[in-house]
Order: sequence, then C-alpha cells, then structure tokens
Amino acid sequence: MKVLVTGANGFVATHIIKLLQEKNYEVNGTVRNLDRAPVIFEGVSYFAADLTSASGWKDSMVGVDAILHVASPLGHENSNDPKLIDEAVQGVQHVFDAAHQAGIKRIIMTSSQAAATPLASTTGVIDETYWSDQHNPELNAYRLSKLAAEKKAWELAQKYDLALTTILPGAIFGKALTSNRSSNGVLDGIKRSRLVPKITLEVTDVNDLANLHLLALENNDTIGERILAKNTDLSFAQISRIYGNRPIIVPDFALKFAAKFVGELRSLVPMLKRKYTHSNQKAIKLGWQPRDGRQTVLEAIEN
Repeated sequence: MKVLVTGANGFVATHIIKLLQEKNYEVNGTVRNLDRAPVIFEGVSYFAADLTSASGWKDSMVGVDAILHVASPLGHENSNDPKLIDEAVQGVQHVFDAAHQAGIKRIIMTSSQAAATPLASTTGVIDETYWSDQHNPELNAYRLSKLAAEKKAWELAQKYDLALTTILPGAIFGKALTSNRSSNGVLDGIKRSRLVPKITLEVTDVNDLANLHLLALENNDTIGERILAKNTDLSFAQISRIYGNRPIIVPDFALKFAAKFVGELRSLVPMLKRKYTHSNQKAIKLGWQPRDGRQTVLEAIEN
C-alpha cells in the first residue's frame, strides 16, 4: 500500500513517515521545496507541492492508495495573520481536488483541538461533537485556520464521496526527528524560567499522535469520524516541577499587561480562564494507548 504524507518535513509528518516505513508502507511525501525534503528516510519519493498552488499535487498522488494530509500553515511569525486561514483552506481544496481526480478515496487529515474549542469560561468535558464558533473572539487566525480547514475538508468529503477521518491533537510535544521547529520551544521556556502563568496545556505526544493516524488508516470504523488526540492535562506549574523547578505563578493581570508588548504572549491570555477539557475516550475505545504526558515533556527537551 502506498501512502502520501503532505508536509513531509514537518514535526508530526516525520514521525508518521517513520512509523509508516516501520510497517512496510510505501511512502510519497510533499514539501514546498525539494531542498527541504528530509534526508533521514530512505525510499521515500518526494514531490514539490505548495498549499497555495494546485501544481504538483497530481504528480504526488500517482499510484497512491491513501493520503495523510498533515501540512498546514504554522503561523510562527504572526499567529493572527488572516492569510493563514486562506492558505489552510486552499491547501485542503488543492489536496482534495487532486485526490478526487486521482480516484483516491481514503484521507486522514490532521486537524486540531482548535476546531473544537469553546469559550474559555466553558466548564465540563468537550468531545468530538463540538465545533468551534468562528466568531469566538478568543480564537486567533491560526486557530481559526484549523477550524476553516476542517470544515472545508468535511464539505469536500461529502461532495466527492471521500472516506475521511480527522485527528484533533492538542499541544504537540516530543523528540523532533529533524531540525524542524516544533512546540518544544514552549517547554524550553518553562524549564528556563520559574515564572509561569496559571495555564493548563492539553498535551499530545507526537509518537502517540503518529500511532493514532496509523490506527485510523487501518481501521475502517474511523471513516466519517473526528477523533480527539490528547494524552494528559498538565499545567505550566506541573511541567515546571517535572523539570525540577520551584515555579512561581505569575498573576493573571501581569501576563495580560506583558501581552500588550510581547506578541508571543497574546495567544496565552484566553487560556487563563479555561475551565474545560477535551475527552480522548473515542480514541481509546478504538484501541489507542496514550501514555502519560509527563514522560512526553521530559523527552521533548532531550533533543
């Protein structure tokens, strides 16, 4: 069986490719520029394809049986740039159009818990039936791009009669297989400073996330399903203690004030009041075995 992995040089995609090869799948991969193709894998066929263009996708799908659509704009430079939304939606359109033209029916797409995020003040447990409100003022453009992309995916799946599954991870951590940037920078910051905000992260282990993608690919019961992927809820203070620190909690007003001047902090402000959590019970019932996120955050900074 041959599988196409989009965004093949990304943090999550490289772990998926590693697992696919271990299970003897043939793998095609797309990258924006062939110069950025990972050199750590042997036998992977790489193709140049960009989310914002229709070119390249057709060639990448020759002989392919299923697609793992992982590529998505990251928004490191400006997480509130509305262009992120357009780019993510365009990417889904181009990939799904090409899949339809190639006669490929099976697609596993990496979405995000951002597509199932209520107001921070919401209490209780959120499951896969929940869809974010695009008018939620707490969601920046990056998070809205995840919502818009997944909505477009389900729209096109219905239009083209595709067998779609979407995977919705939280904050993804773990060892990076390449020098590609990942979420581990957040953990580095927590380790270096005792000052931490009163915020809880829903940690997703990158290895477990890759396993869930493969589980979905190999289990037809996941067709037509959204699946939340979360290992463990951990507060910044808990993570700090894992690293041997004695954390000092930053008052909410101090973080809000600092966020006015430090753009990277602005996305944290809505998380201060968060009271809800996401359920991972659907994934577990499918056979997913997520490990304790404490081990994940320890391994993540060993790179």
